[in-house]
Amino acid sequence: SAKKETIRDGRQRIEKALAEVRQHLRSEEAFSPLEKVAMGDRVSLSPTGQPSGTVVEIKRRDAVVDIGGKRIRARLSTLYPAANVEPLEGRVASPTARVTFEPLGEMSIMVRGMDRESALDEVSRFIDRAVLTGLHEVQIIHGFGEQILARAIRDALSRDPRVRSHRIGEPHEGGLGVTFAILR
Repeated sequence: SAKKETIRDGRQRIEKALAEVRQHLRSEEAFSPLEKVAMGDRVSLSPTGQPSGTVVEIKRRDAVVDIGGKRIRARLSTLYPAANVEPLEGRVASPTARVTFEPLGEMSIMVRGMDRESALDEVSRFIDRAVLTGLHEVQIIHGFGEQILARAIRDALSRDPRVRSHRIGEPHEGGLGVTFAILR
């Protein structure tokens, strides 16, 4: 029920803000991805260098970054140098809760046909992004087969602190070939 002028004004403000963000990313302040990453490095998931965290684990092409007490799994190729922001004298820097990431466009992931380890890695990254996106339930499509992959995924979900509960799909949802995870 908004007026056309209000909608038009809102769209213009959004376009102006987007143009400023794009200009900032093109400016000298924007960083390029790191070529080498080691344990203990200060990194960011954003080209702006903020928020930043510490690399606590490196596994193949992925790294686990601790940002303000939250652990986030990211590809090594998507890590940027942390901005050099020093806290004001006499004040304790408060941890930031703002995290830049690529939000999920879908609420499901298909891991059917993958080997166990690759599927579990993909599901873990998917849940990271789902939690940051604010989703409450996601669908994991693993197929029927001999239920080896399904059992491995359900076992991992039952131990995952980001997952409140999980369930097998109803017959009209895909039955034993699908698992739904309810996130915290």
